[in-house]
Amino acid sequence: MKSLITTTALFFCFLFGNAQSDSNQKEESPIEVSVVEEDYIKWENLVYDFGEIPQNKAAKAVFKFSNRGKTPFLLTKVNGSCGCTDIEYPETPILSGTTETVEATYDAKELGKFVKSVTVFTDKEARPYILMLRGLVIEKTKEQ
Repeated sequence: MKSLITTTALFFCFLFGNAQSDSNQKEESPIEVSVVEEDYIKWENLVYDFGEIPQNKAAKAVFKFSNRGKTPFLLTKVNGSCGCTDIEYPETPILSGTTETVEATYDAKELGKFVKSVTVFTDKEARPYILMLRGLVIEKTKEQ
């Protein structure tokens, strides 16, 4: 009987102790969220399929994009997923209403299927754009 009373008393202490600590908490201020212009960048394509590429021949993919927003933006970082892809991109602000390109040149040294990516960061948001390259490297014939 004594243990039942002790358990009940502990339960009420715990219950009222938590209720009191909840009422003493300060109100949290609202979280500030930066607003990003929706669809400020429009990509013509996000995937480039080379089809078949002869071995040891460089192949270039061109990804066109345009600034549909009201303000300029920068491509802050553009990386290929491996050293087999050279990347070229504009390093100046992309003005509203203009169209530019990101070019990825794949060095087709290894035979077989491949899928590579190019990651594009802008100064407008933290989420990057992922551009994909894919194809099949085949043995070079005499005609190629």
